[in-house]
Amino acid sequence: MRHLIMCFVFCILLLSSNELRGAASDFETVFGDGTLRVDLIHSGTSIDEEYAIRRVIKQSEWAGPTVNLVPTADMGKYRVDLYDNTTGNLIYRHGFSSLFGEWQTTGEASTIRRAFEETLEFPYPRNLIDLEIFSRNEKGEMVRVFSAAIDPNSHLIGRSVTNPGVKVHEILLSGESSVKLDLLILGDGYTLTERVKFKNDCVHIADRFLGTAPFDSLRDRINVRAVMI
Repeated sequence: MRHLIMCFVFCILLLSSNELRGAASDFETVFGDGTLRVDLIHSGTSIDEEYAIRRVIKQSEWAGPTVNLVPTADMGKYRVDLYDNTTGNLIYRHGFSSLFGEWQTTGEASTIRRAFEETLEFPYPRNLIDLEIFSRNEKGEMVRVFSAAIDPNSHLIGRSVTNPGVKVHEILLSGESSVKLDLLILGDGYTLTERVKFKNDCVHIADRFLGTAPFDSLRDRINVRAVMI
């Protein structure tokens, strides 16, 4: 059975007419080429939680925003802050929610302890950083639950390998990813002889999606690509 799955690869809230405002520093001064990927183990019960770093990886490029990196909006169950270890400046902030946070509200969480894998990604810093993760408590307050120093120049940081055999189909390109909303369509169940059908199906689903409000008026702010897996 064939399936098409549309994924929001990176959303920087361009769908609002109001820009996020924050104390974002000069991107190229603070960050270099690449993405810093931090794989975590998030464990706990309904009343406690803890993080542990599983691995840190450098990926080839940063596809996210290069401006407004410290938004004033405090959204999500969790928040990650990055500080430059030398200057103490906050250089990146991102709110998020996770499967662990959802599981923590279930009855099972009051009887057993579970662990979930989570991944955080940021633009690759040039210097030593302090990473802090916050969790929102029952009062709506953000409480720090984890902190770690990460040296981007450490030999312990792994390197990701891009698979040259993956074909990326460009369905709609409106501009650089740093200032657009990127969508990725994943195709499952298609055979190698159905590549043309896969791309045609992707064009069809993209047209349907972009023909629906509010996305029909935001077409020029969206990139759509597809990968057959």
